[in-house]
Amino acid sequence: MNKKNIYSVFLLFLIIFAGCQQLPKTEGGPESNVAYIEELSSSNQMRFTVDDNGGSSEFTTRVANPTLDKVTYTVKIDETLLEAYNAENKTSFTVLPHKVFDLQLIDKDGKIVKEGKELNITLEPNEYGKKIKVLVKSMMEEHKDDKGETIKTPLSYYQNYAIPVKMTNVEGGARLQSTANSGILFLNRKFSMPVM
Repeated sequence: MNKKNIYSVFLLFLIIFAGCQQLPKTEGGPESNVAYIEELSSSNQMRFTVDDNGGSSEFTTRVANPTLDKVTYTVKIDETLLEAYNAENKTSFTVLPHKVFDLQLIDKDGKIVKEGKELNITLEPNEYGKKIKVLVKSMMEEHKDDKGETIKTPLSYYQNYAIPVKMTNVEGGARLQSTANSGILFLNRKFSMPVM
């Protein structure tokens, strides 16, 4: 290479470098970190199997990117989701009776941190998500007979049960994503009938 070519290449790099210094600043744009339920990203429905002894399923509530700020949100049962689903699809699913299931916040070691029908959750800085277990304790109801003894009878086999969940009240370093923030967990029920 001669001096003229070296000088031309140097001048080209200098122009490119100077041009890059003039790029517009992108600060102050829309907040891009969102909170959502990971398993509901492609569909707002999940299914899991239960029998008379119950069953369980899990999903992850998370933010798209870990943040330096705390993020708080609520995961709860929202019966209006199932009412809207039934109206739109002309179906008759019923919310599983509240006394036979719970939402459980699970830590990294698989231990239950808290449980209930509404969980208030905090993600610490740089934490991306939390695992939620839907635990169906039993598909049996307890009743007292005429003698005061407890007897168990199965929930109706003729009813289709579901559990509607919703993520809400997102605050801190994220906002609620417009999709994948709620859904319905449908129960596939296994049962055995006596042969006559």
